[in-house]
Amino acid sequence: MQPVSVGGPGPYNDQASQDWGHHEFSFGLTGHSGDWRQSQTDWQAYRLNDPLIAFATAKHAGGLGKQFSLLRLNNSRVRVLALKKAEAGDEVILRMVELDGKPAQSVRVTFAAPLRFAREVNGQEQPVGSANLNGGALVTSFTAYQPRTFALRLGVSATKVAAVHSQPVALQYDLAAASNDDTKTAGGGFDGRGTPCRQRCCRHRSNITESSSS
Repeated sequence: MQPVSVGGPGPYNDQASQDWGHHEFSFGLTGHSGDWRQSQTDWQAYRLNDPLIAFATAKHAGGLGKQFSLLRLNNSRVRVLALKKAEAGDEVILRMVELDGKPAQSVRVTFAAPLRFAREVNGQEQPVGSANLNGGALVTSFTAYQPRTFALRLGVSATKVAAVHSQPVALQYDLAAASNDDTKTAGGGFDGRGTPCRQRCCRHRSNITESSSS
């Protein structure tokens, strides 16, 4: 198996060397009946790529019971791609996609707390239109392989937890080390000769990776 990069699109000079070095791949085999849609083998692949991470903690009291779900979908052939805070504002961004290449009707998304507002946005979180709420849940439909993104506001949860406290750390920057167009930087770059991050990191990736894996 050989990664394909030579001859690919792109004007950057690191295209010819970006796959050099040591690589590790994980493969999984699973048996099933029917086709991949019926057996949902794509979910097995997602579990392989992003395994559930468990951790131990001391026994403690809590108001959420023995199980808790932040959100639920009534259709396993619709996948959540992202759940995050909006780039601007206090809304929650939910991005989903249809998996089977078939229309999915009346997909219902419920959260731990009822939704009080929803609107549809695009991938840049720009307004697209309104969204349908029913009984505190988001109800929508998908065409084949369609991605859809929604900006949501949750209602007040019955369970309260302590707020997360964070504080920015002031750092002094005295070196321009990156470039988004593969040109020389005025601040010296990584090597003191103006080489930007994109070019420098990819050019020496094999040495860095091999030395770290030995």
